Amino acid sequence: MWSLPFFMPLSLIFSSQQPSNLNILITTTGYKEVTLLENIKIPPILRIPTHVKAFSCSLCGVCCTNKWKIDIDDLSFETMLKHFEKLGRQRELYDAMLFRHKGQQIRFLPNGKCPFLSDNNLCNIQLQFGWEYMADICNMYPRRIFSSPRGLEFSLSLSCATAVHTLIQPKITIERLHHEPHDQQNKAFYFIPPRTLEEYSPASAPLGSLRRHYYHVEDLLLKLMQDRDYSLNQRLIALGRVIELSVNYHNGDGENLTHSLHVALKNSDRTYIKANIRGNLQQLHFVINSYLTRSAPTSGPPSPPSPPSAILPSTVTPFEKALELVRAKVMTLSYEEYGRQLARYYHPENDVIPIILENYLVNSILSKDFFFQVPPLAYYKMAFFYAISIVFALGYCIETDQTINQQIMLQAICDVENIFYQEWFYLHGTALLAEYGETRMMRNSIALVQF
Repeated sequence: MWSLPFFMPLSLIFSSQQPSNLNILITTTGYKEVTLLENIKIPPILRIPTHVKAFSCSLCGVCCTNKWKIDIDDLSFETMLKHFEKLGRQRELYDAMLFRHKGQQIRFLPNGKCPFLSDNNLCNIQLQFGWEYMADICNMYPRRIFSSPRGLEFSLSLSCATAVHTLIQPKITIERLHHEPHDQQNKAFYFIPPRTLEEYSPASAPLGSLRRHYYHVEDLLLKLMQDRDYSLNQRLIALGRVIELSVNYHNGDGENLTHSLHVALKNSDRTYIKANIRGNLQQLHFVINSYLTRSAPTSGPPSPPSPPSAILPSTVTPFEKALELVRAKVMTLSYEEYGRQLARYYHPENDVIPIILENYLVNSILSKDFFFQVPPLAYYKMAFFYAISIVFALGYCIETDQTINQQIMLQAICDVENIFYQEWFYLHGTALLAEYGETRMMRNSIALVQF
């Protein structure tokens, strides 16, 4: 997989061809263990968010360059190797790979491009052999796909500059389509099923566990994040308060959680969400400094990649310098000056920016963070990415002396998704959870959105 902002980047692409069937191989992954499940019958239902349906690849080719590490899963490599061997071209495939202790990665050419990338930014494997011989990650990025007893579900990785533009829509809704593999009349949504899937089943979770009621939990979270009677900060703080209070969730209809969220929102008045600029900035300092420490060349992940595209004016430094710019323009400010700069450049009453951020949070929920992670860690991620995206946008605005607008907000989200990618974030977050415990982590998380 790409070393990008999610722990298992799986999704799908549109295609003029339909898959032969949906009885596909599923790999269930945690963080360490992989279990192979064969011949799983997936219900013929597609749950497609409108922003996923709106995505269309721009053929920029950036995801096929050395801006990221591209890991090829074993099943994809075996499929490719068998075909290359039939053609007597296995040496070509071997030369294109770096073989690691676990798996293999694309070996980029001296110009930084994938050896299979054509001059017009198409994949030569697809052009010469067909999409079924491409690696799953190449077929699917930036889309993600999940299998569950209610069908196939989707979200996006917003590390792609084209994908992040799908957040520009009034409201993300989920379209439910019935999909029969051999139904040639169904042209609403074509996709290529991957060899591996993220699979989750709430019914298999322990009794009394929040995961046991995940379908209901996800519906509540989506309803909360799209409740525009309250500000985004109020919505996030209300959710944080409920998690902080460790709601006992034992009944199957979710009455406890529903009631607690309702009460928390009703309490979300100006006093309840009193600004905590000091706590907000302290937490941002802490995470950024932790990232810089852990991402040193000798002990951590690589430096931030270059931008897929330049959304900001040319006066703003390139993507790989984004963090450096934000540290210089924002992280050096006093608490008082930070508050003044926020008031000057960030105007949440502007309808466009809150909607983009709302859709960003909705995509996070649809990525199943609250199923795959314990609630405090999932909430910490949500709060951090929301807050740091605004801080990055603030840094760009201080540099260009303009208020946060649509283009700057999208650039900030894309930059943050690339820099603080989940593979690093969850290692960091898990370590914090172990060190501080849930109570302190929740207190720090809520501080991130009190500004």
